[in-house]
Amino acid sequence: MLDGLNNPGLHNVTVARFTIKNALYEGVVLLNTSDATVRDNHIQHNDTIPHTFGSGPACKGQPAYETDESGDCGGGLHLIGAVSSVISGNTIVDNADGILISDETRESRDNLITRNIVTDNPEECGIVLASHPPMGSVPPLFAPHYGVDYNTIGENVVARNGVKVGGAVAGIFSDGQGPGRVSRNVIIHNELTQNGIPGVALHTHVGPAFGAPADNMSENQIIGNFISGNGPDGDDTATPGTTEININSGGGGSPVRGTIISQNIIRNEDVAIAVNTPAEVDIHVNDLLGGKIGIDNVCALDGAACTGTIDANENFWGCHAGPNTNGCSTTSGANVRAATWLEAPITHKKDHDRD
Repeated sequence: MLDGLNNPGLHNVTVARFTIKNALYEGVVLLNTSDATVRDNHIQHNDTIPHTFGSGPACKGQPAYETDESGDCGGGLHLIGAVSSVISGNTIVDNADGILISDETRESRDNLITRNIVTDNPEECGIVLASHPPMGSVPPLFAPHYGVDYNTIGENVVARNGVKVGGAVAGIFSDGQGPGRVSRNVIIHNELTQNGIPGVALHTHVGPAFGAPADNMSENQIIGNFISGNGPDGDDTATPGTTEININSGGGGSPVRGTIISQNIIRNEDVAIAVNTPAEVDIHVNDLLGGKIGIDNVCALDGAACTGTIDANENFWGCHAGPNTNGCSTTSGANVRAATWLEAPITHKKDHDRD
């Protein structure tokens, strides 16, 4: 554990080339550190303390800064209030979850998660950015969360996580005890496959529908990923089948603003991209190759008014004729704009650009 909470100013520490396994809770914790590097480690079979999924707000024996551990008691690697860390080249397997970035003690920002292999962590997500209540804050409405901001998740292989109870490949979450903040993060050039819920899942749960302040889940970018074979979503962020990207305000109605989804290759699903938020989402220059629903405004599933809009112009829908034609992927739901489209896959365009 790198503990900058009790050792203020801790920075420039490197953890490299270890095998880290069989911990009761997390394998590696970066707590209020700056400029730490965790590279080329094998992090395996941590979170070994007996527990039941959903058993409470915290696990027995954990410190006060672990404010939201009801799904597991610790995964492979946890960044709490970490700033400018580099997490690279690690193999993270058979933990409760893979990598978690959260904000219980201060803002977690400007971290780089790159070229890691995160597989077969069965109870939670592969890589997740989650806004949790501040340490010492109390319900019913917790204090504003510090935020998980300006982080980059790039060039990772993330597969077969969350298959036991439902976890995403790459998750952007607020915990429903807000107001939370997860903003201006980039998920880029990852391989995201065969996980329990959608490959990229953005969930916000509290907000105006409950008379509460809105979460801030703004200006996140999902760019250039290969996403395939992931599961459906449920509860207040439900999708009508297996889904690869789910941008969802849940029942709370917090607008998810400024989301950009571009240059992703998406296949092997019932719904490529599902959206439910009272704001505009921009979806351009993606390959939607499933041959079923390419883009679905799923807001009607939870009874919310379908006030959001989806700008889905200039995607490739699986054939040159465009969406809703024979052999192409389709649109579903209200307020999906797809009047123009690409006639060839973006992979062909990239090949052409290199010639």
